[in-house]
Amino acid sequence: MPNKPTQHSIGGGFTLLELIVAIALMDVIAVSLYASMHIGFKAKTNTQAAMKPYQAVIPAFAFLRNDLNCAMTPNGLLAGIFLGEDAVGADQKDADVLSFYTDSYHPAPDEIASNIIYVEYRLEADSGRKDTSIQREDSAQDQLVLKRKTIKNLLTTQTVVPDEEIICRDITGFDVKYYDGYSWLDTWDSTTQDNTLPRGVQIMLEFSPLARRDLNITENRRQCFTRIYPLALTPLTADEQSL
Repeated sequence: MPNKPTQHSIGGGFTLLELIVAIALMDVIAVSLYASMHIGFKAKTNTQAAMKPYQAVIPAFAFLRNDLNCAMTPNGLLAGIFLGEDAVGADQKDADVLSFYTDSYHPAPDEIASNIIYVEYRLEADSGRKDTSIQREDSAQDQLVLKRKTIKNLLTTQTVVPDEEIICRDITGFDVKYYDGYSWLDTWDSTTQDNTLPRGVQIMLEFSPLARRDLNITENRRQCFTRIYPLALTPLTADEQSL
């Protein structure tokens, strides 16, 4: 019986054209993935830039809320004047000054001090830090910061240098308004208001666009944040009690 010739099967594989098409598809997918990741990272950067001023203002509003909620009525034994001054800075921006007495302080167990302290909020130049990252007309000027000044020893007869702490940076405006029950006022002096506190206090903080410089975003856009705090220790007047 004659032997049949042996047939060798050749394994299947990709042709050159199929490899070229596959590589082209991989390039398209890689470009699409890069574009999606670029959009995602850009959205992250913009979100961080938008949140940066808000994150910076949270501690400042926390200090203000805590102190104002515990503001002492000016007619008490250990209480003093509640004073709100309307002022403007060198750039004609609001630079108000707010000072009053509050019992928000919590002394340490071994500290000889009272809960009642004197507190003052004002804008001051931060001479120790200048902005040189952006070439702007105001970049060489001292940046403004919101300072909280406190005096804990209220019984001393000597002049006391208040303790200072910076609670917010890159501020261009600090505006405070006071509600007397009928309208918002620019100033408040408890000695001329029957030794009473305002019904509410409105705080506005304005940020400089340079506050976003750490993220290389330099558009000239200012941001303002406003909070209103009612003062619970304010007694009703005779006219309000009759309403």
